[in-house]
Amino acid sequence: MTIIAGKSPLGDLGARQNDKKINMKITTKLSSLLLLLLLSTAAVAQVDATLKIKWFKYDEAIKEAAKKKKLIVIDVYTDWCGWCKVMDKSTFTDPDVIKYGSKKYVFVKLNAEGKETINYKNIPLTEREFATKILGVSSFPTTVYLDSKEEILSAVPGYLEAKKFKMVLAYFAEGHYKTTQWPEYEKNYHE
Repeated sequence: MTIIAGKSPLGDLGARQNDKKINMKITTKLSSLLLLLLLSTAAVAQVDATLKIKWFKYDEAIKEAAKKKKLIVIDVYTDWCGWCKVMDKSTFTDPDVIKYGSKKYVFVKLNAEGKETINYKNIPLTEREFATKILGVSSFPTTVYLDSKEEILSAVPGYLEAKKFKMVLAYFAEGHYKTTQWPEYEKNYHE
C-alpha cells in the first residue's frame, strides 16, 4: 500500500465519518432547540387563551374601583345588539386590551334592558333606568367611563375595534381628557 503525504490509505472515509458525527450533533441540538421553542410557544398560547377580562356587577365594581384606585368602564349592551356581540368576541378578547385595561380599570357589563337593581350613588335603579336616565345611552354598544367616585367622564357610542378601544382606555386612564381634546389626542396617539 502506498501512502501519499496527507492522504489516508482509506481515502476520505474517516473524514466522512467525522462529518456524520458533527452533523448528528448539530441535528440533535437543533431538534432540541426546536422542541424547546415549540413548547414555549405552546405555553404562551395557553396563557393568552386563558387571559380574560374580569367582569363585575356595577355595585361590586364601585367597591373594587375605590379599593384599587381604578377607573370604571361600563359596556352597555343589549341581547339583540349584533355589534355588541362582535365587540365581545374581538375587542374584549384582545390580549393588549385585556392586559392594559385590567391594570387601569374595573370592567362592568350592563344590560340596557335589564331589570336588575343597582345602586348609583346610593339610589336604587334598574339597569335600564341607569343606562337611559343617568348614563344617557340610546345606542348600542356604548362604553361609559367613570371615576372611582361614580362621576361620569364620558360615554362613547358605537363599536370600537381593539386598537381604538385601547386608545380610549389610555385617554381616560392616563388623564389626557383633563388637558387634551379628543381629536388632538387621537391625531398624536402612539402606542
